[in-house]
Amino acid sequence: MSFVVIAKLTAKPETQQQLQELITQTAKASWLEAGLLKYILVKDPNQPHSFVLVEFFNSEADYILHRDSSHLNNFRSQVSELLAGEPEVFRGAPALAQLDPKAGIN
Repeated sequence: MSFVVIAKLTAKPETQQQLQELITQTAKASWLEAGLLKYILVKDPNQPHSFVLVEFFNSEADYILHRDSSHLNNFRSQVSELLAGEPEVFRGAPALAQLDPKAGIN
């Protein structure tokens, strides 16, 4: 069963562009991971400083490999100075995936 991570990050107004660049750099490295199924960045035009990351992995084990990767360690070492507050992070399995393929990735 797939494993999902959703993170909401809010940039300081003056660091919005820097945060988007850091997310993009991290996404490019993450897309090369075999266990990553999707890595999506969502931006609301009405909240330009907010970013929502949605990541789908083949398994929780694949997520752990991602979590411990050098590119994610690099991201964590830089991101805190760009944020207006603590990120909100949710992790888990798609709860309705067994009901319909559209409710999950696999």
